[in-house]
Amino acid sequence: MRTGFLFLILLLSTCVLAQPVRPFTTNFTPKEYGYQYSAYTHSVCTDSSGFLYAGTAYGIVQYNGYTWSFIPVKTGTYIYSLTYKDGRIYAGCHGDFGYLEPDLQGQLHYVSLLDKVQGNAPAFSVIWKIVPCGQKLFFQSEEAVFVYDGNKVQVARPATSFHLAFGDGKEVYIREREKGLMKWENEKFTFVNGTQFLADTGVFGVLPWEKNAHLIITQEAGFFLWSDSSYTQVLPTATKKLFSDAMLLGALQLPGKHIAVYTIKSGIYILDKDFTIVARYSSATGMRSSEVHDLTTDAYGNLWAATQKGVCRLQYYSPYSFFGETAGISGNVQSLALFNGKCFAGTTEGLYSAGTAEPTYTETGKVKGG
Repeated sequence: MRTGFLFLILLLSTCVLAQPVRPFTTNFTPKEYGYQYSAYTHSVCTDSSGFLYAGTAYGIVQYNGYTWSFIPVKTGTYIYSLTYKDGRIYAGCHGDFGYLEPDLQGQLHYVSLLDKVQGNAPAFSVIWKIVPCGQKLFFQSEEAVFVYDGNKVQVARPATSFHLAFGDGKEVYIREREKGLMKWENEKFTFVNGTQFLADTGVFGVLPWEKNAHLIITQEAGFFLWSDSSYTQVLPTATKKLFSDAMLLGALQLPGKHIAVYTIKSGIYILDKDFTIVARYSSATGMRSSEVHDLTTDAYGNLWAATQKGVCRLQYYSPYSFFGETAGISGNVQSLALFNGKCFAGTTEGLYSAGTAEPTYTETGKVKGG
């Protein structure tokens, strides 16, 4: 144990943040929050107190940093979307959406907003996204978007069907199948000129970018820098194929124009402002599962991932990293060196090295005993 700890400290003193970074990773499963609850989590968010909320089967698990609790929502469904706004947690599932409210004892319980819908609420399946914008919240399903202003719920219907909605607090965009991007303006969704190229392409992220541009993130066609009705592909062919094969599911903007991309098959990728992959986190680096359904950050810069096997916390901005057997290292660490952009670890079993984007060590040479 002493040898391993020494390895951790020395590594970070030489291989600063530009080098392989394996953040401290903590996995939370039913072992921590209760065996009676599902490991499969679909959504995640944090509130202003730093509490974590993860959507799982029939309800939401809450973590205050010490203990876990479960808040029932609706039987027979997963909680597919969560968001925090103005002191409230909002949730969406199959056929329902609403918020959490404390009772007289301070215990949170779920309150449905279906009775706030003006007129007859259309039948709908899953609420995939909840997008805050100004004083409104947009609960998005494929069949309709439910717009809540704090008092009533307005319904916006598509001509075909909606895919996914996105927002930055000021604007709301949604892709309508067979059409392209739509924008919320004047109390309705209107077509955005120049986005016909997205009519049959799945959009999984719309991020605000520099000079009033937006970064459009797709699963199968790459990333597009979109401005003034024109668009430019910014990913090289190899990276575009990588994200398509990994089944990209969403993206999160990080400080410094970095982007966290989460996938169904390959975990989480971190890209810099030039769209170069600088890190990857997966089951090979300490996560219990590489199948990530949602991703958020907290006030400390930690990444929280909703995965197939519970919730995972990555201490992304911690100055410390940990490398052990899951990173591909065997034996007791005896020495460390930084050379030509790589970190080398000499152990009792061999010499191991790691590059920058993939924090996993490969064996460079065997130790020959005498």
